[in-house]
Amino acid sequence: MLDFSHNHLSGNIDVLSSLQSLVNLNISYNNLSGQVPNTTFFRHLTPEDIVGNEDLHFSNDTSNTAHHHHDIPHIMNLITLILICIAVVLILFLVKLSLNM
Repeated sequence: MLDFSHNHLSGNIDVLSSLQSLVNLNISYNNLSGQVPNTTFFRHLTPEDIVGNEDLHFSNDTSNTAHHHHDIPHIMNLITLILICIAVVLILFLVKLSLNM
């Protein structure tokens, strides 16, 4: 496994397309650009493996695949915050209800 995530790497990833023994690759949250190589290995990368590379895209995708999944961590943080707020309100309601008994 190669984990190049969060390393401020930039440029094209074509150089990695010749790696035959590569099993896993995480290149998320860098500044990589261009087209993801059209090989069997690269076609099986998950969105989490390339997220955070604004200018990186798959050959059959005219939109920016990495960009679409860039907001997932932000959405998950928002959902977590909402659930915490609901839990706090529920706890405060239950405490107030128990004090009134």
